[in-house]
Amino acid sequence: MHEMIPADVLEAIRLFFEAIDRLSFRSRFFQVLNAFSVADYYRYTDPADVLFLMDKLRDLLSSLEPWAQTLVIPEVAPISFPYLGSLNPGEAPEEVIARFFHLYKGDELVRWLEVIRYYALSSQRGADSGEEIDTLGFYHDVSRVVEASSQLHSRFNWNRQSNNP
Repeated sequence: MHEMIPADVLEAIRLFFEAIDRLSFRSRFFQVLNAFSVADYYRYTDPADVLFLMDKLRDLLSSLEPWAQTLVIPEVAPISFPYLGSLNPGEAPEEVIARFFHLYKGDELVRWLEVIRYYALSSQRGADSGEEIDTLGFYHDVSRVVEASSQLHSRFNWNRQSNNP
């Protein structure tokens, strides 16, 4: 499933990984989701971290979504994951991204990101929002998109470096 990746998508991926590496993202996003789930965010994360991370994530996802909607999702779904937020061996990054946007539609995803951001910065719990967000499942799915984007980033950087004389 190696579809042509538009230049603006590759640029968005590059900018994301210039700002934060995938392992730091995972750790910080986990803390943001912890802050979302409890009434005392100060124990879990810094407000600046929440704003930075959620802005970077929103920028990445908003750039990926239009492209992902053009991708064809194979009928065979992955059956297991070696660990939380990981890709299956041999699973194409494009497929992971396409599946994510099949599960999380535009307006719903934007609303969830806004709710997570708000309650991660609030003294209230995210459950008070009325939104039914499975934070562990969302963490897994978003982490898989970031991992897939990281693989695309590596592929793109390798291709750029191999084209230089």
